[in-house]
Amino acid sequence: MRIKQTSDKGYGQIYVGVVNWVLMAVTVALTLFFGKSDNLAAAYGIAVSLTMLMTSILLFIAMREVWQWDLWISSSVAGVVTAASDF
Repeated sequence: MRIKQTSDKGYGQIYVGVVNWVLMAVTVALTLFFGKSDNLAAAYGIAVSLTMLMTSILLFIAMREVWQWDLWISSSVAGVVTAASDF
């Protein structure tokens, strides 16, 4: 896989042509698969909602397992985060 540095001064700015082509192919395939922009918008909304829910679940697990918080505190914080993601 060929990787190009996009700048001599900016560290971490890279260009990977293969990744860009794969992203383009997947984007075109998804666009053709969903057909209408309404369907694509609905799928995007579901993906965002599920990402927020998964983030809240992972936060709850981290609070319980890593930080050893009590169950009711962890549940309360995760519940607030989950409820706030709806706004």
